[in-house]
Amino acid sequence: MPFRIQTTAPSNAPQLLNASGGALQKSLFVPVYQQDLNADEREIAVYLDGEHALTWWHLNIARSQYGLQGWQDRRIYPDFVFSVSSDGEHEHIAIVETKGDHLDNTDTDYKRKLMSFLSSSQWRKSTEIRDGPRLLPSELPSLHYELVLMSDWKTRLPSLVASELGEFQWDRPPNRKL
Repeated sequence: MPFRIQTTAPSNAPQLLNASGGALQKSLFVPVYQQDLNADEREIAVYLDGEHALTWWHLNIARSQYGLQGWQDRRIYPDFVFSVSSDGEHEHIAIVETKGDHLDNTDTDYKRKLMSFLSSSQWRKSTEIRDGPRLLPSELPSLHYELVLMSDWKTRLPSLVASELGEFQWDRPPNRKL
């Protein structure tokens, strides 16, 4: 995750507002300017910012921030990363790639398979933080990677957020034909 975000928006540019008309509060970087997001991203950002169980969210910038390397040469740059926590201790992080329905093709299938693989607990035995202690899986936040078609985001994202209520299994991707 980046330590800062760059924008070309002047400081007096229109900010993206929450559903109540106020400034967004849960973005890792504020203010969030309207011009820095497309229409779909703005709608999702406003939704995420209004979710009570969310601790924070971030719109990932392709080719310059958080990327996933799978078995193909190119990286995948998920659109959103957000943290869900109801008790302030157990953090669940969702990494979400959104796709327009018209882009549901072989590239999307690859991304879906990679996200499903990364969500499985098979590859997360232990992790080392550079210049830091070795962490066991039980010490890491739960991670879930998901590809969401834009036509499905209004049902898929609430199920990810509701995970704190036990309605979604974070260690296992949802049943779907790969």
